[in-house]
Amino acid sequence: MGDVRVMIIDDHALLRQAVRHLLMGEEGLDLVAEAGDLKRARRQLAATAVDVLLLDCGLREVNGVDAIPELLRERPGLRIIMLTVCDDEGNLLRAIRLGACGYILKDTTPGQLIEAIRAAMDGECAVSRPLVRTLFQHLGQTGPAPPPALSGVSLSEQRVLGCLLKGLSNKEIAQELGISPNTVRNQLQRLQDHLKARNRVQLALLARELGLDRGPAPT
Repeated sequence: MGDVRVMIIDDHALLRQAVRHLLMGEEGLDLVAEAGDLKRARRQLAATAVDVLLLDCGLREVNGVDAIPELLRERPGLRIIMLTVCDDEGNLLRAIRLGACGYILKDTTPGQLIEAIRAAMDGECAVSRPLVRTLFQHLGQTGPAPPPALSGVSLSEQRVLGCLLKGLSNKEIAQELGISPNTVRNQLQRLQDHLKARNRVQLALLARELGLDRGPAPT
């Protein structure tokens, strides 16, 4: 496998320069394109192979989160990591729902940004530590009765989802349910495919909102 090809879209030249210098010194990561606005970025994306896109939430012409669906329609395999200066809960949840593979505060450390890029390539979703509690508070909220679970989701898979919503790792889910880590991984992948989720965090959000974590209704 070759280097991970990274692009950044941010209207601050200083930040783009900082990311460029950071990736120049990181083995296996290559900044292949950069742009200060979406119009230029889309032209570059059409002509350049990109694996991971670092996308500013606060672009002058648009909220970067709003651009996620169109970018993913044009490049379905693209991993998008949002960069932001504020911990806006609405933007965070919407970005994950729309398929972002990360949501990172701009005051994060260089090492944490590198970890987020590598996590995106591994199918994971990195969220800055101050925002993790917000995300899991949302996942744990109770509210009105959710809609019925979608057909094709087994009781075993719903139990796995319940553990996922607690923030358990694959190994911890396996121990909790008495199944193998391999089975957990396969069930989560099937659920991601079934619900068209791009990573386990988006899967957890969808599961919570659809009520798939509640198990079947009592008979």
